[in-house]
Amino acid sequence: MEKRELTLLGKKTDYRQDYAPEVLEAFTNRHPERDYRVHFDCPEFTSLCPITGQPDFATITIDYIPDVKMVESKSLKLYLFSFRTHGAFHEDCVNLIMKDLIRLMDPKYIEVRGIFTPRGGISIHPLCTYGRPGTRYEALAERYLKINCSVMTPNKGRFDDLKHLVADYKVDGVVEVVLQGCHTFAVEAWHTKTTVYEELGLPYLRLDTDFSQSDRGQIETRLGAFIEMMA
Repeated sequence: MEKRELTLLGKKTDYRQDYAPEVLEAFTNRHPERDYRVHFDCPEFTSLCPITGQPDFATITIDYIPDVKMVESKSLKLYLFSFRTHGAFHEDCVNLIMKDLIRLMDPKYIEVRGIFTPRGGISIHPLCTYGRPGTRYEALAERYLKINCSVMTPNKGRFDDLKHLVADYKVDGVVEVVLQGCHTFAVEAWHTKTTVYEELGLPYLRLDTDFSQSDRGQIETRLGAFIEMMA
């Protein structure tokens, strides 16, 4: 079956020099009775700014739940390569990739994210999701975009969730972990502290970390002192 469906594997690679969705190929999913997730990373994605013609670089991540068809990885590589001389904004690239993959596979669920390197001091990370209409996967896609993440700042929903958690679990204090590589966490940490102190009347501790082991001792010391203070 795969030999009749696929034409690129085992042949000389022809790299297309402009946007080429026609190179995408699909094969039959051998486990359609089971939901499972397929993940792709493309750390060397390149496109062109449609205004200046300057190159943009990104890591493109693709996650999907297949139904009958699945994208073949070599054709996906050639398809993503074809963006190298294609002029499109970051958001356009991500949405275009998702639309082409939906047209090819008709997946149950798919999400595409672009982690673009900074230009002019600003990095853009567009994310788009799709769930098949009228199914639980549509609800999954809608819910994903409604997650109360700090990247959506200002995000009142995050603080509403915090208040509910404090009430449900009867907490004595709040510890917020701020990722050093995520500026939105740092920006919203001030709002979190204000909510905890002024509205909830609870102790608050902010921990800045990059999840390495180098600051483990410092974090343990600060947590210990915080717990002792609450006691």
